[in-house]
Amino acid sequence: MGMRGRLSNVTATRQLPPDELVITDEALVIYARMRELERECGRCGCSGEESCSHWERWWAQNKRLAAMLGLFFWEFAYVDPRWEWPRTRPGEVERFHALEAAAAQAKRSKRFKYKWQK
Repeated sequence: MGMRGRLSNVTATRQLPPDELVITDEALVIYARMRELERECGRCGCSGEESCSHWERWWAQNKRLAAMLGLFFWEFAYVDPRWEWPRTRPGEVERFHALEAAAAQAKRSKRFKYKWQK
């Protein structure tokens, strides 16, 4: 015999996040800053094992971006496939490509027909 009464209609207490990734303008600003920090760290000459101020700031930005994308703060918001990490999740690489495409589209949309439209 099935459940009866008020417990028979079970509803979710929280909404599930949408399957589609929502990338805001603020997320793109954080992403651009993270990419800039990666380039700066490549120029400073530190190895991957030692702690670098660039990577500490990168992790702080990663926490903010992960929160915007609905991830836990310890998860990578994205992983560049050129890093060639052995334990990369497919979702991290997909988010990288989505962020790259959104950043490229944002650059294209900022063009003006006339210079006085700036």
